[in-house]
Amino acid sequence: MIEAPAPAAESSPRQPPLGISHLLLWMLGTAVVLSVYRGFASQEGTTPEQQGVVVVNHVCLSLLAGINIAAVIVYARRLVVRDAPLLVQPGHWLLAIAGASNVLMWLLMAPAAAISLLDEQHRFPEWAASCTWLAYSVGCFAAAAFHIVAMLVQREPRRWPIYFLVSAVFSALLGLVFGTMFVFSLDGPQGAMRLYDVSRVYMCLYPADQLTGIVILLFNLIADRADRRPRDWLHRVGVVVTLLQSAAVVVFLWLLNWVAAGG
Repeated sequence: MIEAPAPAAESSPRQPPLGISHLLLWMLGTAVVLSVYRGFASQEGTTPEQQGVVVVNHVCLSLLAGINIAAVIVYARRLVVRDAPLLVQPGHWLLAIAGASNVLMWLLMAPAAAISLLDEQHRFPEWAASCTWLAYSVGCFAAAAFHIVAMLVQREPRRWPIYFLVSAVFSALLGLVFGTMFVFSLDGPQGAMRLYDVSRVYMCLYPADQLTGIVILLFNLIADRADRRPRDWLHRVGVVVTLLQSAAVVVFLWLLNWVAAGG
């Protein structure tokens, strides 16, 4: 049975068209993300092939994450001006959640990234790695909380709350993993082996998170088309960017394993 479109989606104000200001904000967000990645782009302990994969991954993810940063700025303006729809469709939430959690994470990482760039002798000291695990943990828990809020406030078919619930669970689990890695990283040599074991859990959990998200998002995208639910361009951008980010992560992890195996 085809569900009727939600009244909220029909009665909400129209989305302003894509403009030059949006593209400029995208470029600004991309530059910010690239600068953060550069601060943690360690050359030590990696082969030229692995470093090449990392650089390509950083460029791709920066272009996509730049859209999330731009969305946060746009949404912050709309909170004040109230001249356009604000978080009324799932794709809007996808952009806002990724942008807000990443901004929080990068703000926590920024001091370590800046000091790492200025220190030519020790480009990636151990304390910077600990700062990274802590920032990732906080960012994941923030994302989990945002997903729960989106699940509760969205007036959408059940498939969308399910997506936000699954994402919240994975984000919380990843937050626990990164928090554990942060604690072990403070133990020095004693915690190195335990840190390695936990990192193996992360290498299994993170791809599972991304692949599960891809499957559910594709299903929701197809179901929305079948239901002929009204969707604006910003919703579509949120869905496509999230799909591309997940796909980029999966491909990146596969390439790293392939290069490490001498493929």
